[in-house]
Amino acid sequence: MEAVQTKLKLTNRGKKNASPDKSWIIAMNALEKELDRLNALFSKAGFMLARKDFQSLSCLARNHSDLKMKMSKYFQRVKFYALEGRQRTAIMHTGIKNQLDDQLIDLTFRFYHFKDKLFSANKPNRGCL
Repeated sequence: MEAVQTKLKLTNRGKKNASPDKSWIIAMNALEKELDRLNALFSKAGFMLARKDFQSLSCLARNHSDLKMKMSKYFQRVKFYALEGRQRTAIMHTGIKNQLDDQLIDLTFRFYHFKDKLFSANKPNRGCL
């Protein structure tokens, strides 16, 4: 449910004056906090987890930092073009913004899928619901 809400917050394409800045920062900070919590959990209860789980968490953390760097570069470019008054070039960056938006949504879904899979695998089987 949280992933769907995050997706709704992030999909503001096509709207006038839609700024992804706040929603991107909020989503990235939330993912970073969750990654920190999972890293702490893995360091305490790592003996109970499979190696595949460690690799998946490591991959998600790497993807998170890569996306964070791409967003930072995007914001720097857009700020530069906005200060220069080059609206035409800034409009060309809309495609890049959409790609970053899609990557953030994908990362969010993969993260919550990993988390659901991790914790559902550790729940006792209570039969059918």
